[in-house]
Amino acid sequence: MKLWKYDVTACNVRCVEGEPYPGKDVDGCTCYTNTHFTTAAEAWEATLLSAKAIVDLAGALLDSARNAVRDREAMARDVAIMFSAVNRNYAVWLREEGRMEFLARQPKL
Repeated sequence: MKLWKYDVTACNVRCVEGEPYPGKDVDGCTCYTNTHFTTAAEAWEATLLSAKAIVDLAGALLDSARNAVRDREAMARDVAIMFSAVNRNYAVWLREEGRMEFLARQPKL
């Protein structure tokens, strides 16, 4: 029986001989209902929907990664501001305690 299936290597739909599920096609692949179709139009429709789903997933993963980077940038900014405040308040405390010699020995950050 003629069936239509998506050819992954050629990114194309092609006609193959085979039997409906649980049969196999001439390539030895099992003829699943979502991989082998009775018409070329059905095969193309399923193939296009599958390709669109993959593109949509890739876009969603990219958006997620961008959001994660944006969150980490915000966290790094907040921590840098906090560190600056701690460093400034430490210097004030050293001055108030008359321990300026400690301030002079602090590593440059």
